[in-house]
Amino acid sequence: MRIDSVCEKWAGSLQIGLTAVPAIVDVTSLAQLSPHDTWFVTRSEVWHNGKKLCENYCPSLDRVDVNDVIGIKRSAAGSMHLYVNGHDMGVAATDIPQVSSDYALYNCDLV
Repeated sequence: MRIDSVCEKWAGSLQIGLTAVPAIVDVTSLAQLSPHDTWFVTRSEVWHNGKKLCENYCPSLDRVDVNDVIGIKRSAAGSMHLYVNGHDMGVAATDIPQVSSDYALYNCDLV
């Protein structure tokens, strides 16, 4: 996803991840999807089903700028990778099950 504009007033943080849950609508925070199969990156943290897996995984997503490109991918090996401007930030999470449909998620809370 390409960042078209950045609001200087944040009430939260950009969140991007993967889930097996279809048709997510009006979710204030991806953490609300717990205990469903959901993995996401917010700020520089990686979360799974409402539990923080690690900190300092990547540069903070709070620092994205106009025209930055952010992406998320599940590898064939079952690992989740975050991409920032085409650069793979490495393995964010492992053992993500293959389901018939994986859904990419993003959330951005603004004031």
